[in-house]
Amino acid sequence: MTAEVVSLDAGAEVTAGPLTGASLDGDLALQLVGVSKRYGDVIGIDEVDLSVPRGEVFGFIGPNGAGKTTTMRLVLDLIRPTAGTISVLGVNLADRDPSVRGRIGYLPAELALVDGLTVDGFFEWMASLRCAERRLSAGSRFGRRRVDRDGTNGADRARQQLDRARSLSDRLDLDRRRRIGDLSSGNRRKVGLVQALMHSPDLAVLDEPTAGIDPIMQLEFRRLVRELAENGTTVFLSSHVLHEVEDVCDRVATIVDGRLRGVLCLEEFRRRPQRHVVVVVQGERPASPAGRRGVSGASVARQDHDSWLVEFDVTGPMDDVAAWIGEHCVIDLSSEPVTLEQRFVDEVGGDAVDEVGGDAVGLGSKGSSRPDREVVR
Repeated sequence: MTAEVVSLDAGAEVTAGPLTGASLDGDLALQLVGVSKRYGDVIGIDEVDLSVPRGEVFGFIGPNGAGKTTTMRLVLDLIRPTAGTISVLGVNLADRDPSVRGRIGYLPAELALVDGLTVDGFFEWMASLRCAERRLSAGSRFGRRRVDRDGTNGADRARQQLDRARSLSDRLDLDRRRRIGDLSSGNRRKVGLVQALMHSPDLAVLDEPTAGIDPIMQLEFRRLVRELAENGTTVFLSSHVLHEVEDVCDRVATIVDGRLRGVLCLEEFRRRPQRHVVVVVQGERPASPAGRRGVSGASVARQDHDSWLVEFDVTGPMDDVAAWIGEHCVIDLSSEPVTLEQRFVDEVGGDAVDEVGGDAVGLGSKGSSRPDREVVR
């Protein structure tokens, strides 16, 4: 099975569909082949093909209701697909092997915690549940002691997990003495993030991991994600904070109306930067820059009686564009990099309104977030 490769306007390649060769077995953390999920007549996701190699930080973005959480719940085996196959960490979920669940860490978008416990008590409880041991402190009320199937010492593993939880808490400036019910929404989010990572999972599935977390700790989260990937953990991340996705992910997939639009390689996206250029030209109607090297999406609109607004994107070197600019009487000029956020808005288009980068953004005419103008081709 080969991957479909499509070149988009930004000049970076996207791949849709499973990877090839050795990646079809143990090299993949996730593989979805022809996966659909329907709720009666309602489509959750439709024929999604997706492959994520081990150790990759993979972003998963889309408008609200696009199918992101449905896909995550399918990967976690919390719901079952209507059609298609899903493999997680080399295990086909159709085999109903529960052992793979212990190798996954999950942070849901809507987080339910035990409000009556302290933060440290909650982590201790989670460690005891994962390792089939009593709570580590005296006066335990949770769980019951039993021997692990593989004969390993569950208490030692629980202590290791608790030590890691405490270390992660310190990094995220989380007070472990506080009662969970008294925490702010951002600190509750930190608790959820720590419990997803405290057992050093092979796969971390994180849905809106930094929602409500302050900017300084968001930066610490990004450093943490990079460390996880360097140590071999695969991170499957969904977020509306698109500059965060662009900064930390290796690749990112866009899903709209349950269908995968493509998978963008962010290394290629960064290596071949695209810029959005706005030029105000005085005098007669300017010649279009559409034929210049690297230019796409050129538009020309009258600004007033003797000036014209010219907008376009350019990928790669700008020397040919600079020559075009020198041929006109320019009274204003701006050039900004095209970000993943702008790429997402332009690609999704339509009448959708989504949370992008923390701000509500209304998407204009399909395929573009910019006002309608006379387009010169």
